[in-house]
Amino acid sequence: MWSGQMADNMKNFYIEIYTQYPSTMRKNETTILKIFHNSFDCCGTGEETGFSVLHTCPEDQKIQLSSCPNKIEDMFSSYAPLMLAGFLVLSGIMTVAVVCSVVLSRHLSRFPEPPPEYAIVWEERNKKCLTDLLLGCFSKCK
Repeated sequence: MWSGQMADNMKNFYIEIYTQYPSTMRKNETTILKIFHNSFDCCGTGEETGFSVLHTCPEDQKIQLSSCPNKIEDMFSSYAPLMLAGFLVLSGIMTVAVVCSVVLSRHLSRFPEPPPEYAIVWEERNKKCLTDLLLGCFSKCK
């Protein structure tokens, strides 16, 4: 719904990092630029790319540079409806899964299954061992 505003925010963030990078050269800015450049297959702002930023560009883009802000704008304008449809389908699938799990849970709680025979035997043995242990400890303490 707000893909235009999101695209503007992403473009402004990219331009801010891109203009700061030559003077600061921080590792986190390098990582952010590489993520942008590899994700959108672009490098720079459409103007002449500085030599200090060139190593963050994809290898095939060092010769032919395309503007990242334009690529970001194109991506949000062309893929926003598709992404919205994907999210709606995913939310529908999750809703069906929740309904099925609630129905299954209610059905299982109506008909509780008795514990198997070996569980009853183990429980009796554990109680006997525990009482023997406690009686043994208390008899030694007296």
